[in-house]
Amino acid sequence: MSLRTVHILFIASALGLLAFLAYWSGMRVWSGENGVNKALLACSIAGGLSGLIYLPWFVKKTKSLR
Repeated sequence: MSLRTVHILFIASALGLLAFLAYWSGMRVWSGENGVNKALLACSIAGGLSGLIYLPWFVKKTKSLR
């Protein structure tokens, strides 16, 4: 398994964890437990969006490294 493949799998797993974190903190905000959960929701959404931008860029950039 190449380093490129490991990197892509790591990004994909991080995106999955960020999606779960956004869902979990969103459910807690929805149920009225505010505080840190709003910040956690905002950070997990921001991280997920940046990861969704980064993943295709990385795949395109490293396409010739096969």
